[in-house]
Amino acid sequence: MSDRLHHLLRTQLATARLDALLERDAGFATFVRAVDRTYRQADRHCARLESSLDRTAAKLRNVELGRAHPASGARKILVVEQDPIVRGFVCYVLERAGHEVLDTGDPCEAVAFAALTTEHIGALVTNVNMRDLGGQQVYAAVAAHRPALRVVYIASCDVIVDAPLLRRPFTPAALRLAIGAALAA
Repeated sequence: MSDRLHHLLRTQLATARLDALLERDAGFATFVRAVDRTYRQADRHCARLESSLDRTAAKLRNVELGRAHPASGARKILVVEQDPIVRGFVCYVLERAGHEVLDTGDPCEAVAFAALTTEHIGALVTNVNMRDLGGQQVYAAVAAHRPALRVVYIASCDVIVDAPLLRRPFTPAALRLAIGAALAA
């Protein structure tokens, strides 16, 4: 075999091995990037949860210092809704009905608040479909600390739940009726 042919075959073989190594390393690099991305997402989630805990602790300090203004004879209702317009509407209707309302747009904050506070919460009003935690998961987590808690779900479509469901759009009367039924149960 000529030297030139021998050199060409060795070069092609070396190139093939190099390509195989690069391909394997590219797969490993993709795996490393995916793991790194997962760690970054976990770090962001932990930071958000720590922020929620800080906000919850501040709310608890306000409640303990008497800065909360409960309506006389009112039941406390925790409202968890990420849409600020719907949350504002629900809070307005419930406050007008004589209830004290604690509200948040962050489901993680609601779970942390329920775990940390000793206040009695009569009912939870929550959206079924939210980012991070759905309404049913929020209820399960909060009810773990408060077994007597009642729930009213809000949804923009038909879903099967084992509690009263308000389908958006709903009227103030429908909300008051659902809360009254939940608290009476």
